[in-house]
Amino acid sequence: MTGMSTPPTQDEHARLAALRSYEILDTPPEPALDELTTLDAWQCEAPLDLVSLVDADRQWFKSRAGMQLSGTSREVSICAHAIRGSEVFVVPDTMEDERFARNPLVTSDPAIRFYAGAPLITPAGQALGTLCVMDRRPRVLEWDRKKTLAILARQVMAQLELRSQTREMAATEAMLRREAETARQDRETMMRHIEARASRLERDEADAKRALVQADRSRIALLGMLEDQKAAQQALRDTAARLRLLSQRMVEVEENERRHISRELHDRLGATLSALNLSLGIVQTRLSADALAAVGERLTDVQQQLQEAVRDVRDIMGELRPPALDEYGLLAALSTYCAPFSARVGILVEVEGEERMPRLSLAEETALFRIAQEALHNAAKHSGCSAVRISVACIAGEIVLGIIDDGAGYAQPDIRPGSWGLTTMAERAEAIGARLSIDSAPGAGTRIVVRLRTGG
Repeated sequence: MTGMSTPPTQDEHARLAALRSYEILDTPPEPALDELTTLDAWQCEAPLDLVSLVDADRQWFKSRAGMQLSGTSREVSICAHAIRGSEVFVVPDTMEDERFARNPLVTSDPAIRFYAGAPLITPAGQALGTLCVMDRRPRVLEWDRKKTLAILARQVMAQLELRSQTREMAATEAMLRREAETARQDRETMMRHIEARASRLERDEADAKRALVQADRSRIALLGMLEDQKAAQQALRDTAARLRLLSQRMVEVEENERRHISRELHDRLGATLSALNLSLGIVQTRLSADALAAVGERLTDVQQQLQEAVRDVRDIMGELRPPALDEYGLLAALSTYCAPFSARVGILVEVEGEERMPRLSLAEETALFRIAQEALHNAAKHSGCSAVRISVACIAGEIVLGIIDDGAGYAQPDIRPGSWGLTTMAERAEAIGARLSIDSAPGAGTRIVVRLRTGG
């Protein structure tokens, strides 16, 4: 709180900028500061105690004990003298000090005769104001009380720092929420795009299957019409060849569409997730240790959401087109696919064997992978099994793919139009010139074997 006009501090411009940066002036009382003010008054056994902030032309009391005024002009502020130093400023008797003897705060209410103020110094060294204690009689401030006053002033400053950091954390949290919401919206947009593509793919597949059924019926009708057995056999071979070509084309279209969707997932949604991850990293590096501890739980939640999104994208890409199939081969693709599949459906899936070198053609590896994938889905949906074993072996010039489950099995597994799971596997095997066999019995599980003759 000065006798008459007090010269500004040497760093007045920076000091006022620091004061305003805390956004504390003209704010409501806060219990944490009021408790420190009350504690200081009690330990000094004094009737008046303030947290005074010195502005350009006034001093404003953020917290007060025993004082009715909410502030005064800076011209009569004794605190304006206290902030010019870094130590506790003590005036034992204001009437004996020519700087304050005619000060209206001394000569009239509240009649201050004793003053002691500890400056509130920021980490950058600017004094924002003081924690000051006053009495209406002259007195001497004992050493221990003077030291306690300085300690309490540091606690007041710590509260102001905490308040500022809390405000910054709230802004950071709002930014994180906005970025998380943007990522969520981007993800939903991409998922809608994927679902639309998948729906079109399902419709195209259904149309192709209906065409296959119609072609099969046409083949049967043609057999009844042909009188020449040799011509009939040739017609059958031609129809089968056309069906294989149609089936191959359908598989090519399906695989191309899967590859395209998988690439878009990687390129578009992957960029969004990377940006969010970068933003989290920037936020973590910019937060102080106290701020990081305060928002750690929120950051963890956002990071978990990011990890879930990455796992979802990876699972979808694996279902559409495992990258390992193109880059490393059949066995690697099966191993990469089966691990998350096993975790997702709760069935133990083991993959064993060796990668053939040189590798099969991409069409052959794709067909064998899709057969194993379809068999896994059938086992998970219908067999009630607890374990599936997939093996890839090269035996007597043949690649042998085996899928064995320990499920309920079937009485008489047959492959006919309408049994789409088994039909799809049979068609894929036929398209690459492989032989597919199914061995199953009630209570004995199911064994599916695909044999493909190789050139080597």
